Amino acid sequence: MNDKINDLVIQLVPDKNVSAALDRQIRKLLVVCFPHESVFATQRFLYEKPKYRWCVFSNETQLVAHTALHIKKIKTKLGEYQIGGIAEVCVHPEFRRKGLVRAIMDKVDALLISEKIPFSMLFGEGKIYHSSGYFEVKNEIRRFDVETNEWITEVNKDAKYKELSDLKWPEGLIDLQGPMF
Repeated sequence: MNDKINDLVIQLVPDKNVSAALDRQIRKLLVVCFPHESVFATQRFLYEKPKYRWCVFSNETQLVAHTALHIKKIKTKLGEYQIGGIAEVCVHPEFRRKGLVRAIMDKVDALLISEKIPFSMLFGEGKIYHSSGYFEVKNEIRRFDVETNEWITEVNKDAKYKELSDLKWPEGLIDLQGPMF
């Protein structure tokens, strides 16, 4: 599935189909955009491999923007819900302020809506994602901390959600049933 925006190609890539060459490009871009996360020098994900990746290419070969999408289940007091967990959103500095994050997020929304997944969730700055319809998660979140090997329950100021259906974001504890994405 390829689309264009401003002469750039947006491509949906299942993570299982990432070639060695694309893996190198993803890691290189992640290192540029997240220099404080040394893990990206050797792997293309922070904690877990996502199901999908949106890749934006210039000249159909140079990776200039990227977003990962995890399909996960959260546990709440009302039961389990599928969510789209968005991670590793990044744009090369030379291609910023061209609407690429918004274009990718629109693609993410369309895929999740088509799959009848009622919510998307991410961890990031509110000022960046509020214009795309994201709101601060005020619930406590239970997650597995891969660095300490412990379960943690806390309110995370970087957690954001978006409703993609008629369902309202659940109240009470949100259990990620694993690490952040």
